[in-house]
Amino acid sequence: MAVLVGSPCWLPAGGLAGVAGQRTPGAARIGSSEAKVDGFLREFEQASEANDANVKAALYGEVVDRYFLKTHVTREFVYRDLLDWLSRGRLITRFRLTVLSSERSGEDTVQGGREEAGEQRTLLVRKEAAWIAGGEKKTLSTRSQFILRRAGDGWKIVSERDYRPESR
Repeated sequence: MAVLVGSPCWLPAGGLAGVAGQRTPGAARIGSSEAKVDGFLREFEQASEANDANVKAALYGEVVDRYFLKTHVTREFVYRDLLDWLSRGRLITRFRLTVLSSERSGEDTVQGGREEAGEQRTLLVRKEAAWIAGGEKKTLSTRSQFILRRAGDGWKIVSERDYRPESR
């Protein structure tokens, strides 16, 4: 599934047209999934700008394979880390994610008439943030990788890492 590079929204490049311009049932499901991932990213931005550690931590899986330089941490660890960051007098004033690329893997399955999650997304994003720390304004622009996995209660981050910050 191709997305428009540089778009903060999940807009499929070339649309979701199937054979003879008709949407296939699978394409409709993928399109719905794309919209849900986009909604998830907007929720992540809003939780970041609200400086809400509870809401933001809830967007992570119970176990996170990679959390920046740490591996195999719990959602509780992420929550404590977010609280620690905020307790140092930091206040996020702007936070934006722009999708640079998206790769879909895994499949959702149906078990006993119930849809089971299994789909995963690897996203390369540009993360742009501004915050105040000790009365000083700071900014960051970096490429980051998020791996999202679809769980029973929606998409969850199971891996997050930043690359070297971009120079401004």
